[in-house]
Order: sequence, then C-alpha cells, then structure tokens
Amino acid sequence: MRQRGWVVMARCQACQLDLRIDLDLVVRLNGPDLVLFGKSCRCRRMGCSERMIFMGTPPGQQTGLFWTLLEQAPRTLEAGVLA
Repeated sequence: MRQRGWVVMARCQACQLDLRIDLDLVVRLNGPDLVLFGKSCRCRRMGCSERMIFMGTPPGQQTGLFWTLLEQAPRTLEAGVLA
C-alpha cells in the first residue's frame, strides 16, 4: 500500500475523530506484513472508549475521498503486504 501511494486514515464513528495514518511508521513498528483491511484500533481521543476503523484512498483517486478498508483487500494488492 505504501509503495503504491495509498493515503490511509482512521475514523472513530462515535466521536468523529479523524487521524491520518503514517504508513512508514506503521511498517516500522509492525512490520511490512500487517494488513489494515478489516482491522480497527482504539480511539485516541481522551475519554472516548470506542474503536476506530481504517479508511483509505487508492492511488490515482481524488485526494480527500476515503473508503472503508473492508475485510477483503482489492485484487491489485498482494495479500498481507503494506510495504
């Protein structure tokens, strides 16, 4: 995803917090085999105990439009590779 130019963010559906995800940092901390499709993480806003979903903009698409990263990765990606 990173090498192909995806833009990734996380959104809390409870408090509407949006965070841009640094894929370089994610790869450095978790390794290149981490898959964000179908995953969630805890909300980073103080006092919010909900989960954030990952959303992405594929390469070549209009910047600022994000789609939920569903459980199945698009066929254009090798399964399980962020790098």
